[in-house]
Amino acid sequence: MWEEECVRECSALLHDIVLHDHTSDRWKWLLDHVYSYTMKGAYHLLASVDEPPAMGLFDNVWHKHVLLKVSLFA
Repeated sequence: MWEEECVRECSALLHDIVLHDHTSDRWKWLLDHVYSYTMKGAYHLLASVDEPPAMGLFDNVWHKHVLLKVSLFA
């Protein structure tokens, strides 16, 4: 049941996205257009929020059955 809700949320997020042939796409870190993603930028983002993320949020990322490259990406 929860997976169906996730699919509906994902569909809603992607509803306005238009894909074009022969156009490259890439990830873009919106907080720093010059240097892209940096750990320093991510740290400043997390340090500037009023309410830090819940510690339980990261439990699945560092689970022993998650591949190391997946953990590092997350």
